[in-house]
Amino acid sequence: MKRIAVLGAGSWGTALARHLALAGHDVRLWGRNAELIEEMKSRRANATYLCDVVLPPTVAPTSLLEEALVRTELVVAALPSHGTRDVIRAAAPFVPRQALIVSATKGLEQDTLLRISEVIAQELRGARPVAVLSGPSFAIEVA
Repeated sequence: MKRIAVLGAGSWGTALARHLALAGHDVRLWGRNAELIEEMKSRRANATYLCDVVLPPTVAPTSLLEEALVRTELVVAALPSHGTRDVIRAAAPFVPRQALIVSATKGLEQDTLLRISEVIAQELRGARPVAVLSGPSFAIEVA
């Protein structure tokens, strides 16, 4: 079992967190909206994005980056492309040195036209490997 942080509690992040938990991992699901996170904790579902999908007990929603990232082996960034740089910049001090980073964000950064994996690498100062998860899929199908 690995400890995994999924950054982004939208439909894609929630689906990936559920899938990783069902595969036997300990998952911290981070979202910036503290009210949504508290509701996810009590309902064990993401009513805003995937209302009919139950979160396994091994998914722990949190709105605190440090809590999500402590002792993680894998960090999955499932963030909107326009917010990725700011979130990764804020998360960088808490990302363990040994952690592998996976970008699950589609698109390019609007101002720079960089791939999101390049944005992540820049904000982490190239100190960690960055992999990319891509392909046609729908969050509900993955969940």
